[in-house]
Amino acid sequence: GDCALRAKQAGFDGIEVHAGHGYLIAEFMSTYVNKRTDKYGGCLDNRLRFVNEIYTNIRGKVGDDFPVMIRFSADEVVQGGRDISESRVLAKLFAEWGFDALHVSSGAYGDHNKGIVSPMYVSHAWTVDFAAEIKRIVDIPVFTVNRINDPRMADGLLEMGKADFIGMGRGSLADPELPNKAKAGDLTAIRYCIGCMQGCVGKLLVGEAITCLVNPSLGQEYQLDYRKVTKPKKVLIAGGGPGGLEAARAAAIKGHAVTLYEKGSFLGGQFKSAAYPPCKGELATYTNWITSELDQLGVTIHLNRELTKELVAAEKPDTVIVATGGTPCKPAIKGIDKALVVTAEDALLGNVATGDQIVVAGGGEVGSETAAHLAMQQRDVTIIEMLPKICSDLDGVNKFNLMKILREYEVNQLTQTKVVEILDDGVIIENSQGQQTLPADTVVIALGYRPNNQLAEALSAVHNHVIVIGGAVKTSNAMVAINDGFNAGLSL
Repeated sequence: GDCALRAKQAGFDGIEVHAGHGYLIAEFMSTYVNKRTDKYGGCLDNRLRFVNEIYTNIRGKVGDDFPVMIRFSADEVVQGGRDISESRVLAKLFAEWGFDALHVSSGAYGDHNKGIVSPMYVSHAWTVDFAAEIKRIVDIPVFTVNRINDPRMADGLLEMGKADFIGMGRGSLADPELPNKAKAGDLTAIRYCIGCMQGCVGKLLVGEAITCLVNPSLGQEYQLDYRKVTKPKKVLIAGGGPGGLEAARAAAIKGHAVTLYEKGSFLGGQFKSAAYPPCKGELATYTNWITSELDQLGVTIHLNRELTKELVAAEKPDTVIVATGGTPCKPAIKGIDKALVVTAEDALLGNVATGDQIVVAGGGEVGSETAAHLAMQQRDVTIIEMLPKICSDLDGVNKFNLMKILREYEVNQLTQTKVVEILDDGVIIENSQGQQTLPADTVVIALGYRPNNQLAEALSAVHNHVIVIGGAVKTSNAMVAINDGFNAGLSL
């Protein structure tokens, strides 16, 4: 109650009591945690005593004219947790007590299926029917939430009467101007959340300040300076992946004359192939958005043209940003240069034909997603991984959903196993049981990346202001590359 009063005095328009997702209040409310035998446990009225006392204390201090909402999970999606049947009762009681609105969410910690914050593997707006059920039995506003990041989707849910309000958490982090852009009808200008969870939930779970893969300014808005420079520079950028694109955008915002060179035929770099595995198509929205932004900012883009030392010497730029990313690692495995060996990126993009029996060397995120992509094409796929488990570089919820696809499509997983030799028609593997030969029409290499920094080394002899970013420095992920690019472009 004291905290709520401070919020009111500070100028907030209302407060929300968080009674969902397995936090303390939710624990009292649900039998999957609450095993008490005193007046705070057992029957429903006892389990709700704690939240009732909290509400009474809050209302007594903020008054009747200050909105007090409550958020709760309609379905906790864990063994022994509450489902919609009891949540309907909760909703009516909350309304009777005097709560001004109900925020209907789902999930609790321990739910690896859809998660409190759902990843891209989970369908959009999947909890709205819970809100719709509750809306039928209460007379106060009902909020719905979860994977609703498109304004037209939100409008449709309101028109259908599913809820009275739409909550957009991650959508607002990705683009705080989303409502204004939607109001203006400029939906292509919206920087959509892609559901990756790397910067928001991923950072939160390790105790760091949240950020956003597609919005590198998140959390540091108060210290950023977007004012145009008085003396624009000529900036050349090598590489049209996420890092290079973001560097171009940031530099152009500052007023610099930016030209980007991409040796390939498309923009997006590895982000393009990353959108091909199951449920990851939304990654393409970032590339589309930033390409449109660069066009409006007047950035010159050259496809199928590599930035070279000679070109830099001829153009005489003030700054060169090297965003050449990484190249697939090809360890010294006997036979790795045979015709049946392809990279994960080429397999995903369809640049190569793959056979019916496929061995994927590497069971990290890239290898496992590629295996899922190929298995869904009715191929016989085996993953070879030296570590005890595959997908060890993924968070719990994304790993759970990817593993479910791998199981459904019967992808064979051989862990604590290494590839010894690649033959013309198979691979020799080795583990604790000794060596054996697996037949294979295609061998996909997904063994990580190494920095592609040859251009950076060559430029050091002809230019004194070269900035190297992203995977060209150290291979990591798109969030690091985009953040590097943003900071490099804005610092010029």
